[in-house]
Amino acid sequence: MIHPTYPCACFATAALVCSSITASAQEPAISSVKRIGNDVELKFTGTAGVEYILQKSETLEQRSWLPTGVTVTGTGAEQTVLVPGAGTPGRNFLRFSYTFDPVPSGYVRIPSGSFIMGDQNVPYEGLLKERPPITTQTGAFHLKATEVTKAEWDSTFTWAVANEYTFSNSAGAGKGPDHPVTNVNWYDVIKWCNAKSEQEGRQPCYTLRGSDGRHTVYRTGSPTRIIWEFGANGYRLPCEAEWEKAARGGVVGRRFPSGTTIDHSVANFFASRSNYAYDTTGIDGMHPTYVTGAIPYTAPVASFPPNPYGLYDMDANVREYCWDTSTSDWSEGYVVKAESSSSLFPRAVRGGDWSSSAFQCRSSYRSQEFPDTGKKNYLGFRLVKGPLN
Repeated sequence: MIHPTYPCACFATAALVCSSITASAQEPAISSVKRIGNDVELKFTGTAGVEYILQKSETLEQRSWLPTGVTVTGTGAEQTVLVPGAGTPGRNFLRFSYTFDPVPSGYVRIPSGSFIMGDQNVPYEGLLKERPPITTQTGAFHLKATEVTKAEWDSTFTWAVANEYTFSNSAGAGKGPDHPVTNVNWYDVIKWCNAKSEQEGRQPCYTLRGSDGRHTVYRTGSPTRIIWEFGANGYRLPCEAEWEKAARGGVVGRRFPSGTTIDHSVANFFASRSNYAYDTTGIDGMHPTYVTGAIPYTAPVASFPPNPYGLYDMDANVREYCWDTSTSDWSEGYVVKAESSSSLFPRAVRGGDWSSSAFQCRSSYRSQEFPDTGKKNYLGFRLVKGPLN
């Protein structure tokens, strides 16, 4: 999570003041602050492995802080960092924010930084809405290594209905307790995330804004607008950029989370070798191991090798909801929004499912579902734990 208080430096035209608001084991110790032209040079010692993000503001109002674009990982020794534009004449404040939660059990830390989002093949081989490829920046975040299972859904669902939550799609479904939960719509997933947050004493990520401007926790109904509280430390869905960055595993240009080709040894999907040269499965059709009983033909989570980040089933098994409203293409870049669109607009869905073709298992593939959609046996989700950085 982002530390709510910080070492702070104030820069005025003729004066420099440094102060520390709180003390913490991860808090960086500032040893030197110097203006160099319109820039500021900071020397500090941070905890090894902790990621520090420099923010700036002209006031100390909590909502006024903006990113400087400077992120640095502590080494345990003194480091020097240059903050462009922070030394311009006038009153300027700098602060460190930083991630101090250890990686939660069952989650993977996805590092901050930029990546190429969208269809990276030349010539393009994907959908129009996967283009053009764009360079996108994300902060670090913790993503669940597996899709949410039916057992996990049931545990929080039982708590939620006893604590003023209502769901439109009953209790969800699943082939088994260790299979991904399905038959849940986007609204129910958002409410479930809030319930899990409250169940564990964390701040829910999703609220409703009343006519008086106050925000209340979203627990019931299918409202026109939902607010994502970016700084909340509870559970949430990934945005599209976070999902695709995680799927790519830090590797540029790979077609799939698992590699450049796909077969039944790495994912649970519908093979069709004659349609796609990159489908190298030995036989066509559903994965033979999981065609048992009634549909859906899901596999237990983590039945296949993970991608380079340690995430399972990013190629396929069930498709996964994201926070974002689905867009037609990347021509205007990518911006994550704090307020959801109405139910008239579909939500972004990523990844393939047990009945998907190889084409639909590609990292850049984008599909969509309306947030109040009926029960779908190919749709599930995975969690992010913590704020948007």
